[in-house]
Amino acid sequence: MAGTLEQRPARPGLTLARILLFGVIFAAVGIVWDAFSTLVFRTGFLGEAVPPIPAFISLLLLLALRPLLRRLFSRWGYHDGELLATYGFLTIVGAICCVNGLRPLVDTACVPYYGSPDDATLNYVRPYWPKWFAPTNPRVIRWLYQGSPTGAVPWRDWLVPMACMVGLLTLALTATNSLLGLFARRWIRDERLSYPIAELAVSLVSGEDRDLRGAARSLARTRPFWWGIGAALAFNLFWLVPACLPYGKIPPAYTDLNALFPQGPWRAGYIWFIRYNPVVLGLAVLVPSDVLFATWFSTLLLKMESVILALFGMDWATTFHLAGRQGLGGYFVQAALLLWLGRHIFLGAARSLAGAPTDESTREERGFLLLLVASSLGLVWVMTANQMPAWLAMSVVAMLLVTSLVNARIRSQVGVPIIYLHGGGALDPIRGLLFLIGGRAIASAGHEGVTALTVFTFLWLVTMVATYQADGYRLADRAGLRRSTWAAVSLSAVIFAALLGLIVHLSVYYHWGGEYLKWGPSSWPIMVVVKDVLPQSLSPARWVASAFGALTTLVYIAGQRVWVGWPLHPIGFITAGAIGGYIFAQFFLAWLFKSLALRYGGLPAYVRLRNFFLGMVMGHFTLAALWGLMGLFRFAPALRYTFAFY
Repeated sequence: MAGTLEQRPARPGLTLARILLFGVIFAAVGIVWDAFSTLVFRTGFLGEAVPPIPAFISLLLLLALRPLLRRLFSRWGYHDGELLATYGFLTIVGAICCVNGLRPLVDTACVPYYGSPDDATLNYVRPYWPKWFAPTNPRVIRWLYQGSPTGAVPWRDWLVPMACMVGLLTLALTATNSLLGLFARRWIRDERLSYPIAELAVSLVSGEDRDLRGAARSLARTRPFWWGIGAALAFNLFWLVPACLPYGKIPPAYTDLNALFPQGPWRAGYIWFIRYNPVVLGLAVLVPSDVLFATWFSTLLLKMESVILALFGMDWATTFHLAGRQGLGGYFVQAALLLWLGRHIFLGAARSLAGAPTDESTREERGFLLLLVASSLGLVWVMTANQMPAWLAMSVVAMLLVTSLVNARIRSQVGVPIIYLHGGGALDPIRGLLFLIGGRAIASAGHEGVTALTVFTFLWLVTMVATYQADGYRLADRAGLRRSTWAAVSLSAVIFAALLGLIVHLSVYYHWGGEYLKWGPSSWPIMVVVKDVLPQSLSPARWVASAFGALTTLVYIAGQRVWVGWPLHPIGFITAGAIGGYIFAQFFLAWLFKSLALRYGGLPAYVRLRNFFLGMVMGHFTLAALWGLMGLFRFAPALRYTFAFY
């Protein structure tokens, strides 16, 4: 039985104010810490961990300070639920400010003004690049990558671009937050999704271990938990010891299985890595066994499919994207199913707008529907104002909502512990649209329309944050907060993270210079769009692959409905198409260990296994945090090794 959080009567205004107060304080420290650890010293990409390490460490600090906070705020009914809401605030901040969050946004905005004049990709968009997206002064752009003479940021030149970036992120994340707010009641109360990542924080705050079924001891008092912490230390010594030696050679953090086959058909297909990531392995134990099995099995299936097609003459570049394109088909099936099952939510909110009698929940959903429509239309208006055709703008917004909804569902239902659920290349909004309709259709929008499309490649950041927005609704429900309160907290986190994150990122770049920090200009996000437009080619294979992926997902769904014990979960296939090449090895090991524990030791053995792996996660997080702090003090070994979490 779940632990019950302490929920004293509280004045809503004071509750929201305290959540935002502690959220802003800890978020400010976390943003600066992550920026220096990531951009300056490269000791650890803390924000890309699931959950973000600054958020998780802040939660532990808040728990340590809980007695003091209760004493200070006892008069106004301070309760544990506010800790959870503050933690939710911090997870959103961490995702926005991670290494692949605001940094690529700034880089994409400025690279057309700094890149080589002979770069054909940049020359395609350079004449039509919007003036509001980045400073146009060549000196200001040059200082961004080379460092300004005084280290100061030319804030006057950045005022309009920063305001536009913050506004666009807020608009896009308002749309996804509203969409997820509409589904929150169904997912939490009706379907009772498990929310494994969110519930990990709940178990810490409530002081109870949710799966021990009444056992009195907390997680931290179990021996396997401490064995897991020791295992994390021993595992990391393999990299940390060489980093501490002056001439030590640091081993790679992954093994590229494709490199074992440099020639021939076995090299075909998407990235095929064994990544040494104990966090993914540890949290994968919380993922249902059928999802674990379906993910690694489908990844191997997609690999064999590419190998067979390569044997029949398909080139490597085409097979590289096959998994992502099939995953895209699975995404559409999953999104269609979610929208169909949730249709009554939209109908109820629409009837409420027409004057039908409503309860409080329906009134909240009415507000979410209005916000969803208004923010989506706002995005379409911004895109069309920048010469993007209306059909293309609506397609981009639809893809944004579809991918965000499915990513959030995957996190909420099974807790896949990785932030890059669009890793297959086809599953972020812009590239998904390109894979779906092809370069010829995009090229028909003209140079101005294509340029506008490249501007909105930053929308992949929105799909990452959406998973934490969904988790936040679960945290709010466990905390006894209304969905509308969490929506306000979530959007406050977006605005604060975007604003302070940009200030910190620009301060770092202008002080040290992006090129000096080896974060030089990259035209990759722009190239993603332009490379498919310049040839004006449309390959029928992309539609066939997406259709086959949709059919496979339907087969997995049908198998679940017809046969008891069917081992192939549709989310496993979608995950394999999105990021299977990075996580299949960890998922295989988690599935193997869980299966053996349950088969030969039953539930007690599984609980001990799970506690061991959670200890390993906690130990790895602690080491990464300490390593990042040592980097801030310029500890030489810390500057030679980076903790990464993808």
